[in-house]
Amino acid sequence: MTTYTSHNIKAKSHILSLLGDELIGSDSLAIFELVKNAYDADAEEVVVEFVDLNQESQQIVVEDDGHGMTAKLIQDVWLTIGTDFKRGRNRKESLKFKRVSFGNKGVGRLAVHKLAKKIVLETQAEGETISSRLSIDWAELIESKEYIQELEVGIEQVPESLFEKGRGTRIILDKLTTKKWTKKAVKELVRKINSIKNPFQKSKDFSIKVKANDHHNEWIEEVIDNNSTLNRSLYQFCFKIKKSSGEPDDFAKFLWKYCFNPPKQISIPNRQSRNEYTTDFHIGELFKDVDGEENYNRFLKNKDLNNIGTIKGKFFVFNQSPILLKQNFGGQTNAVKQFIKENSGVKIFRDNIRVYNYGEPYDDWLGLDLDKIQRTGDHFGKKVTIGAIELDLKFSSEGLIEKTNREGFIDNVEFTRFRLLCKEVFNSFEREANRDKDSIEEFLEGTKPIRKVGFSDTIRELEDKIRDKNLEKELKPLLSKVDKDYTEMRDIMVNSGMTGLNLGIAFHEVDREIRFINADLNSDKVDINGVKDKVKNLIQSDGSFFKGLNKKE
Repeated sequence: MTTYTSHNIKAKSHILSLLGDELIGSDSLAIFELVKNAYDADAEEVVVEFVDLNQESQQIVVEDDGHGMTAKLIQDVWLTIGTDFKRGRNRKESLKFKRVSFGNKGVGRLAVHKLAKKIVLETQAEGETISSRLSIDWAELIESKEYIQELEVGIEQVPESLFEKGRGTRIILDKLTTKKWTKKAVKELVRKINSIKNPFQKSKDFSIKVKANDHHNEWIEEVIDNNSTLNRSLYQFCFKIKKSSGEPDDFAKFLWKYCFNPPKQISIPNRQSRNEYTTDFHIGELFKDVDGEENYNRFLKNKDLNNIGTIKGKFFVFNQSPILLKQNFGGQTNAVKQFIKENSGVKIFRDNIRVYNYGEPYDDWLGLDLDKIQRTGDHFGKKVTIGAIELDLKFSSEGLIEKTNREGFIDNVEFTRFRLLCKEVFNSFEREANRDKDSIEEFLEGTKPIRKVGFSDTIRELEDKIRDKNLEKELKPLLSKVDKDYTEMRDIMVNSGMTGLNLGIAFHEVDREIRFINADLNSDKVDINGVKDKVKNLIQSDGSFFKGLNKKE
């Protein structure tokens, strides 16, 4: 006779370490999780402080003035992995600022394992006279018991207020995994912390402050707000897409404004325009593959924005000609170039809080660089574009769902629609700017140097990254070979009239591999052999394409 028995599923304690290391991809994303928790707690200010940096006692302290937690809330929520406290029916607007909570996976607090081997949590709930404190040494905790359900953490009741406002949460990150912080690493982290908030939209009720308790504060102060630089960009475009009514088949509204902003010293007049005559958005066959219809040529409808909501955005595009930069920024041209390099890309913000990794140096989710290569004169490349797309969390959370590792949205139908719409808006921007680009090219004629199609800049950026990682000896000869092969391919195509689609196909393959290499080099532990293999594959692909071209010649 067959018998059946039931058994519990168990998890080893080591899973905490795996989740902490694998769930979040970078230090900045780990801090991002803590900042989002502060936002959810109705904090008005979050302070990230570097304490005794590069000393044995170094720490990072993240403190907010939100509503804090009681000892019971710590026990029932903070110490419960995968809690549904902010998910589903429990996902509610906050009491004070009516914010919709960002956290919904119940695993974000494990992100601190990426930054530090030990944490101390101090918190005081609003209206309470006592505070709570707990300390976790991850290695000791994991080794203390075999299974996760057996782990225990003590909560200390402190009979006094630990916060100036009588409420808040403080997380002290100790035994940092990064032992030596370079100036470049600190500034990069500060820039990413600053970019958590939408820089184009001022918030009256939420701010993030970064500081240090010693001379490293000078490094932080070098990372400044550069909105004035954006306002002097050559081409600017802002837009809003929203439903026009409650009727699903009514046309949605597309509102936009364009500004052409040449330096005052040159003889080209500035120009502004907007869609004054119609707010309808003709999208043609944009959603044909998504909707699976044969005869398809239409306008954007309200129902197309379901589970996406209103989309707003701003694009700022620069021309890096030395003549224009000098006219517009004087002696600050090098600083402006560095600013463009550090901030280029199109970022996404939801309720003014950043959605990673859109807009990071290795990310080109709108495919701007590929368009630039395929038809170089007609498109704005990612390297000269700084942009922000804004979403409403309340109306987009059901359709645009963040991945558990916080690195983008799940690739579903809603995200496909959203991406296609944003790309079509950017195309509208480019079309509106075409005549002004012609004016600029005419002004620069005879002085503008002939440049490669854009690939050389990509190689230079990779070489800089390789130099920073001390991998020049192993990888620079291989990259030089890639650069040489691509240059020869480009020259053959240009001389024989074979540019356009052929060059686009070649670059698509190169660009895909370059993005993989970039991602590998951005990891904390670089797999040199893996990167070498990717570069060698790139050389092999270029070689095959190159042989085909020679036969045609």
